[in-house]
Amino acid sequence: RIDAFVREHSQNARLIKTIKAKPAIGLTATDPNGGDPRSAGLGGHLMVVQPYDFKLHVESKMTTDLADIGSNKKEFWFWLKDNPDKQIFRCAYGDLGKSDLPASFQPDWIMTAMGLKPITRDEAASARILPGEQSGTTILKFPPSSDPASAYLREMVVDDASNRLVEYRVYDRDGKTLIG
Repeated sequence: RIDAFVREHSQNARLIKTIKAKPAIGLTATDPNGGDPRSAGLGGHLMVVQPYDFKLHVESKMTTDLADIGSNKKEFWFWLKDNPDKQIFRCAYGDLGKSDLPASFQPDWIMTAMGLKPITRDEAASARILPGEQSGTTILKFPPSSDPASAYLREMVVDDASNRLVEYRVYDRDGKTLIG
């Protein structure tokens, strides 16, 4: 059953070459000072040309520019309106292991969450398969890679009946801290 999901997921991911969309983005952020989480509805423009080119421009009804996240074959970058540094952060993929950029802005994670990255044979072989928290679902837990730049844990929640990805989670290496 999971083999069929991996095969179908990877085949579908390879079929999609370009995307141009206006996504609706739901954002929930926790207050670092312990207050209640805040939620917001955002919009934007998404453009993808597989396998490397990615651009997500995020905006709200009140502010046209909130974030710009992107990548190409050599690097990824992000800019956030509310960042006190007021700069564009860039990182070459070759330097990712040495970078202290926040990991949650890697476009590759967004592509994976959208189901646009195939699951490799090695990833499938190393995944732990567990019953999902909700009836009729299965969780695939992927261990962190040996690459320090991608040393995070991924979980894919799969609907057993449709064999479709219903949720994607990224955790810090500790497996407890939800990043996205």
